Amino acid sequence: MVRPRDKGAAGPAPHRHLVTDRPPCWRETLWRKTRGGIALLTIALFFAAAGLGTPRAEAASLQDKRHHAAQQAAFDRETDFTNELCGTALTAKLDWESLSQEPLTATSNLYTQCGVALSALEKLCRCGRSSVVRERINHLTCEGGPQRGLTLQAGQLAYTIAPDGQTDYDFILDFLTTMLDVDSC
Repeated sequence: MVRPRDKGAAGPAPHRHLVTDRPPCWRETLWRKTRGGIALLTIALFFAAAGLGTPRAEAASLQDKRHHAAQQAAFDRETDFTNELCGTALTAKLDWESLSQEPLTATSNLYTQCGVALSALEKLCRCGRSSVVRERINHLTCEGGPQRGLTLQAGQLAYTIAPDGQTDYDFILDFLTTMLDVDSC
């Protein structure tokens, strides 16, 4: 109940003209202490605006990390299959720095695009060329770039997939048969 303040009442008045039966709530106290709450409101809005983008950015980053880990795990399983088939100890990785380009991330299964290179190696092993693959290729890196390409230097096979997502099994197989100097099967 709100009633007019008695002139003889002791203590500061919660409001100039009115007295209530209840103690002032914390919001009313803060409002009065900050001269109308303008300073409090300004500070609250500043911190609220500064923190709005943070949870989404962290969530997207966490989502990307989980996606990358799942893709790498699937690519590792494909690599294990190739190693088992060829009798090799090939290591393979997805280069996420180059693969994080916008057109490439739209493709949900990058490991399948990169797995085309592993499939070409498996084809050579099935044709009896596993000893050459074992001797000449130690590591496979799948990366993104402006155009598709392959390089083989010092046992390092680098497969670059293009933003258009074009994968060409025959292109990779022809490159490997030429670089490894083996007949196509």
